[in-house]
Amino acid sequence: MGAGPIGMLALMVMRLRGFTDVTVTATRPYDSLKAKLVREIGATYVNTNVDQISGDFDIVIEATGSTSAAYEALRHLGGLTVWRCYWDIPG
Repeated sequence: MGAGPIGMLALMVMRLRGFTDVTVTATRPYDSLKAKLVREIGATYVNTNVDQISGDFDIVIEATGSTSAAYEALRHLGGLTVWRCYWDIPG
């Protein structure tokens, strides 16, 4: 979940490791640069402002830092694990 730098890195690593059915969720429009890049890398893009996430996923990587996104990730977990990626910035 998330198409920022960490989410995009996770997508690229997953594709390089041979994952073929990858879905990336974000809030950018379907014609945005990020959405196009996600599709070019070979994943499905879902704009969560427009569409609901459906189905269960074996692996969910939560890369938004949002608590509500983490709960959403848990609702769609059908298999292995949820990885939550975030930076703790001191200050």
